[in-house]
Amino acid sequence: IGVVQSVGEVVTLTSRTTGEPLFKRTLVLVDDSGCSVPLTVWGEMTEKLVPSGSHAAPVLLCKGVRRGDFQGICLDGMRTTYFEFSPDTPEAFALRGWYDTSGASLSFNALGGQGAGGGPLSDERKSLQDVMMYDMPKLAVEPNGVYYTIRAYVMFIRRTGNLYYIACPDNGHKMVELIPGRWRCEKDDKEYDTCNYRYILSLNVADSTGSEWMSSFDDVSQLLVGAPARDIAGMTAEDPVVAQLLDKASMRQYVFRVRVKQEEYLGVSRTKHQILRAAPVDFTQESKLLLGEIKAFL
Repeated sequence: IGVVQSVGEVVTLTSRTTGEPLFKRTLVLVDDSGCSVPLTVWGEMTEKLVPSGSHAAPVLLCKGVRRGDFQGICLDGMRTTYFEFSPDTPEAFALRGWYDTSGASLSFNALGGQGAGGGPLSDERKSLQDVMMYDMPKLAVEPNGVYYTIRAYVMFIRRTGNLYYIACPDNGHKMVELIPGRWRCEKDDKEYDTCNYRYILSLNVADSTGSEWMSSFDDVSQLLVGAPARDIAGMTAEDPVVAQLLDKASMRQYVFRVRVKQEEYLGVSRTKHQILRAAPVDFTQESKLLLGEIKAFL
C-alpha cells in the first residue's frame, strides 16, 4: 500500500513472439518509510489505473504484485493483481494523513532505478517558457498528455463559476439535490442522505517566464485554500469568509506536478493544464537544485 506520487505516460512495446503491441505505464508509490518504488502495469490497466482529477495522489492498495530486483526493487502488476484506490483501512487513512501533512513535500529514496514513465527519477524543474517551447509540441503525438514539474506562484484563483461541487460519498462523482437532505448520484443513479463537497478550482499560476491558467481538484485545492470545501458549502466567492481564504491563497509559491493535455469539446480543441500535486517549497532542497544547475554551467 502506498501513495501514488506520479503517473507516467503509456509506453507502447512490440511482443517478440506475436508481434502485437504491448502497453505499459509506470506509477511511483511512496510511503512514510521515506522510500519510493516504481509499479508497472500492463494492458487495459494502463488506462484503468490512472487517478481521476478529484483524486490526485491517492492511496493505492495492491495485492498480488510481482517483485523484481533488476537495477533496484520494482513492482509488476499481473492479470491476477488486485488494485483499489483509497481503501477503507486504518493503514490507508494513516498514509493519507501523513502525505497531506508532510509527505508531499519530502524527497524520497528511490528503491528502484526508474521513475514514472520508465525514465530515471529526477528533480528536474521546468519553467513555463520551457513547457511552451518543448512540451506543448509533444501533445500532437501524446494523446494522454505531457507531465512536467514547475516551481511557481499562485497568482489568482478565479472567483466566477463554481468553486466546488456536491460529490457522491462512494465514488466522488457529481450529485444533484432532490429535496433538502436527499441527493442522487449521476453515475450510479443511487440516492443518498449524505454528501461530500469537492473543490474544482481554476487558478492562474506564474513564474519568472510567464503565466498559465490551470485547474486543481479537491486534494490539491485543500492544500492551496487551507480549508476543506465543506467549510464553504452554500457560500459564494463574494462571501467575506471565502474571499479571505482565496486572498490568503494567492501569491504563495509551490512546487507543482502538472499534466497538460488536449481535449476536444463540441468540436473545439482546448489545451488544459491540471495540477496533479502541489507541495510547499522546501527552500533547502530547492537551493540545492539551483546550485546543481549553476554548477552544470561552470
